Amino acid sequence: MSRCIAVIPVVIIACLLLANPLYASDFERGDCNADGQVNIADAVYLLAHLFSGGEDPLCFDAADTNDDGTINIADAIYLLAFLFSGGSPPPEPFDICGPDPTDDTLTCDSFPPCPDTPCPDGDADADGVCDSEDICPGGDDN
Repeated sequence: MSRCIAVIPVVIIACLLLANPLYASDFERGDCNADGQVNIADAVYLLAHLFSGGEDPLCFDAADTNDDGTINIADAIYLLAFLFSGGSPPPEPFDICGPDPTDDTLTCDSFPPCPDTPCPDGDADADGVCDSEDICPGGDDN
């Protein structure tokens, strides 16, 4: 019985580590296409992803321009309002690389425009990016 009780904390810690990734890349919110600039191309990229089978963003957090924890048409509208009609800028990190200050389920496996975001276990496929091709602590880089 005491042996079983001793195992319970280990199982709980293991579950928490697997459920909460230990690694996330720094990013710039609003740079949906990860080209190092925030402009209309990001809104077009996001709309293509949402509605016409376009590529997934490398960093879902960057595409969450209004930082509500989801990616939808509101993000494209928010970005276009900022770019063309005096709307508020995207929340931090914006105009600088940084981590996501909000707790949500979105991930950021890779964001090439931000320097010094190495994969803790190394770049297994030697492409210069920590992504799902590399195995990082906590699971699958999500």
